[in-house]
Amino acid sequence: MLDSLEEEDYSETASHVSEKKRRLNLHQVKALEKNFEMENKLEPERKLKLAGELGLQPRQVAIWFQNRRARWKTKQLERDYGTLKASYEALKLDYSNLEQKNEVLAQKVKELKAKLMSQEKADSSHSVKEEYRVSESDRQCLSAQYQVYQPHLMKPEDQSLFSAEESCNFFSVDQAPTLHCYFPEQ
Repeated sequence: MLDSLEEEDYSETASHVSEKKRRLNLHQVKALEKNFEMENKLEPERKLKLAGELGLQPRQVAIWFQNRRARWKTKQLERDYGTLKASYEALKLDYSNLEQKNEVLAQKVKELKAKLMSQEKADSSHSVKEEYRVSESDRQCLSAQYQVYQPHLMKPEDQSLFSAEESCNFFSVDQAPTLHCYFPEQ
């Protein structure tokens, strides 16, 4: 009796192994595709209805939808990758163009700075020459302006040059200012 049970177990496993996967026919695939386009998620009621209409087991329908969703996601990822890659290539090209423009502009800035420096040197040497052409009246005016009043170096009799009352009226409001060093007599 044990031998007969072992033979039955063996025959059942052999029948499962030898049983080929059953492929879906074209009509079944089209019906499943049509339902997938409407809704890629499968509710239990819909699964049972499709299985009954197509002559499939509900598990087969569920597995087909699961596999189809995986293929759909893979294709979507491939499309997204293609779009991102094209966008990346365009950005990379733009970046390299901008780098080249940046280098060109940096070179122009260097050239303009060098030109400006050479002009400044030329202008400064020209202005130095002009400084030596100061007129004698201007020199007198400048020397008078820069004389420093140092009371400790004055003689005692020179210190009493102004009385206290005169020193208060030294810069009188009524008196017009004299700017003879700024406007030499003509």
